[in-house]
Amino acid sequence: MLAAALVGADNFIMETNIAAEKFRWKTMISAYILISMRPGKSDRIIEEMRKIENAEKISVVAGEYDIVVRVHVKTLEKLLEVTDKLQLIDGVKKTTTQVIEKEISL
Repeated sequence: MLAAALVGADNFIMETNIAAEKFRWKTMISAYILISMRPGKSDRIIEEMRKIENAEKISVVAGEYDIVVRVHVKTLEKLLEVTDKLQLIDGVKKTTTQVIEKEISL
């Protein structure tokens, strides 16, 4: 009987771990980091951005900002690390981070 209880406990622990992992995945943070840069440095800046972990997409845009980087991280601390790395790239003048609160698929 004790063995059966332990087997049941193992299954519960395994199911709980799977549920916790799914919850962690759903609670990851996505954000857009808007970047202003100095003229003439876009190719080199993009190459440096490609090396940054957690950067999902890099978009060159027209308007107030020059580049938008979409990132996906587990914690706000990791988001700060990514932002710091972007700000340290030579030619980046300014960053503005927009955390995604809700995303709607069409």
